[in-house]
Amino acid sequence: MRSADIGALEEARAHNLRDVLYGTRRVAVPIRVSFLQIRGTPPEPGPLAEIVRKRYHHALDLYLLILAATPVAPHRLFVNPDFWATLVRRPLQSRRAARLALSRSLEVLGSLDLVKRETRLGVPLIQLLEESGGGELYTHPAERGQRYITLPHQYWEEGFDRTLDLPGKAVLLLARSLRPRGFTLPLAHAKEWYGISADTLRRGMNELVQARLVRYSASDVPAPKAPRGTTVRRLYTLAGAMARSAS
Repeated sequence: MRSADIGALEEARAHNLRDVLYGTRRVAVPIRVSFLQIRGTPPEPGPLAEIVRKRYHHALDLYLLILAATPVAPHRLFVNPDFWATLVRRPLQSRRAARLALSRSLEVLGSLDLVKRETRLGVPLIQLLEESGGGELYTHPAERGQRYITLPHQYWEEGFDRTLDLPGKAVLLLARSLRPRGFTLPLAHAKEWYGISADTLRRGMNELVQARLVRYSASDVPAPKAPRGTTVRRLYTLAGAMARSAS
């Protein structure tokens, strides 16, 4: 594509993004923790695990923006292909490729029971479903007293949706559910609890550290099975635009 065409698409994307975010009259998106993990004994992975495992990167981008765009009941919207393909296009992606990716991603989200898709006058009408993938109609989690995380609009406004890779985005969402004063990576239970490999967890955290969205402190802790009898423990804290209040 010519640089002028790319520039025009980027300008159109920025305009569409402002329309979506500013029209919601809120500063963050609520997301049920069940999208990450289904609580129980033992806990089970939520739909995020399938998205990461099958590398549905574009579908995750689309889903988070649909959540952002549907704050009011009945939590449904028309997905105009031109508007939304421009909105969720990846850098250097053509308009045609973006439209194809949009269509495929809507199919993926439907297969995961995260949205229900109809067609009205040739335009997809998307009904948001609960984040657990159980097929129930979406309601704000606070209405049912259910635990949820928030994703600040700065995630889009500062371009982290474009610069982070899929592991970084997944770990960012997980980190938003962990202790704000500092947390460790649950590497030993990553697959069991979240359906994500320990390697993916490490790669995602490295992305966040490099993006200065996470800072950490390191200390030696006892580890009888380690050669030196100790191991290094890292305590992570979200920082910058993604920092959380300790309250």
